[in-house]
Amino acid sequence: MPVYTLPLLIDTHCHLREPGFTHKDDIAGVTAAAEAGGYGAVTAMPNTNPVIDTPEAVADLITRSAEKASCRVLPTAAITRGQKGKDLCDFSALAEAGAVAFTDDGHPVSDASVMREAMRQCAALDLLIISHCEELALAHGAMNAGETARRLGYAGIPDSAESVMVARDILLAAETGCRLHIAHVSTAGSIAAIRAGKSAGVRVTAETCPHYFAFTEEEVIRAGTNAKMNPP
Repeated sequence: MPVYTLPLLIDTHCHLREPGFTHKDDIAGVTAAAEAGGYGAVTAMPNTNPVIDTPEAVADLITRSAEKASCRVLPTAAITRGQKGKDLCDFSALAEAGAVAFTDDGHPVSDASVMREAMRQCAALDLLIISHCEELALAHGAMNAGETARRLGYAGIPDSAESVMVARDILLAAETGCRLHIAHVSTAGSIAAIRAGKSAGVRVTAETCPHYFAFTEEEVIRAGTNAKMNPP
């Protein structure tokens, strides 16, 4: 069996669930798992309760992590207050407090004018936006649209529910010059848009997750709702 030596990895998208959702996970548990897997740092999403949308909340996460974490924790903060998609956070103050990026992860910023202004402000400060790309008007369904959904009688979510928002945000990043990272990419259309953006000089990066290239929607037949993911 081959043995590989690698530098410590950084997970760019983790949910520490603390504060507010420790029945799901917590700082100690997530970072212990990360350390065991060879990760030296994790990037914490801000969809906690309360949402990490103030400098005080960023400072609280840093303090909690210093006490409990097994590896380094890189805080992100919300794009909009309460992740409500309306009023922008104070990006400068949040970055000064220690936020490394801004995201409403778990929720899309549906209003294009709000996202454009967020990108304009972040571009001026050379700050990173991480986008949860989901067009909610298209995302009404229980699983990926396709033959399995049809056979089971479930409403399906089309690929375009993700891809059109990816395309929108890449266009906004091109217009504003903002650094943009696309979270949990799952469709071919999204990949095509990201490749086109990169070729055009847009400062866009992306991530995916193991289940998007290891499984298909047919897992729902075997595992039921235990196989349900968003994006599907």
